[in-house]
Amino acid sequence: MHTRSSARPFPIVDWLRRRTRAQRLLAIIVVALYALYRAARLGATVVLDRWWYDSVTDAPIWSVMTTAKLQLAVVAGLITATTIGLSVRAVLRSAPVDDAPLSTPVRWYVRRMGPAHRWLLIIITVVLTERIASSAMDEWQTWLLFRNGPSLGVDVPELGGDLGNHLFRLPFLAVVSTWLRGLLIAAAIISLFGHIVGGAIRLPLRGRRSSAPALAHLALLAAAFAAVSALDYVLVRRPSLATSRTGAFDGPGFVELRVIAPAMWVLA
Repeated sequence: MHTRSSARPFPIVDWLRRRTRAQRLLAIIVVALYALYRAARLGATVVLDRWWYDSVTDAPIWSVMTTAKLQLAVVAGLITATTIGLSVRAVLRSAPVDDAPLSTPVRWYVRRMGPAHRWLLIIITVVLTERIASSAMDEWQTWLLFRNGPSLGVDVPELGGDLGNHLFRLPFLAVVSTWLRGLLIAAAIISLFGHIVGGAIRLPLRGRRSSAPALAHLALLAAAFAAVSALDYVLVRRPSLATSRTGAFDGPGFVELRVIAPAMWVLA
């Protein structure tokens, strides 16, 4: 009795399996209507913003703001969909390393989830892409500063570099660096989970053989994360010491200049 109950699918999976074709079609229509509602709501917000800006100024604020938001949403969405999508594709194409039985927790999940596991990974990709693309639009002001901020012709003492880079470009680079590292971590977690469920990665790793393509996939994500982190130390964190406020005054102190700044090169 215990074995049968443990092998029962998750309630949502079981509910979906019991639906007729007409009911599934109805569910798809409901989801499509919700997507249209979200799109219409976004469109209404954009139109209302345009009317408001046109009523208070002749400057092209609305067009500049909207263009910047669209640029960020498209680029962030494409990068997210490509990164997560390729990882999910690699997971779905991976094969079990051998015929050895999976660990007990993995077998429990596979029995309860069944083929819905594939759709779960696809849904995660779509949801993450939509969420990240939407949140990227909030950085439109930082993006405009990065794109249009001038060089001031004033060098930053000790650390070097034009002051305009620190004021106008560094904030956006910090946002991009944080976002890329978070994206790679999310891709690695999804990939590790998918490979474990698919049997390409066996846990515990010690004493068990895992698939070489799956390990290479995770190693590639780790290498990309290391590369982005190295660039973050050189292009973001080290220049950010110029505006440090950790001491009694604004700017880098002795520790920042003699210890932390050289350490950034070592860590990179």
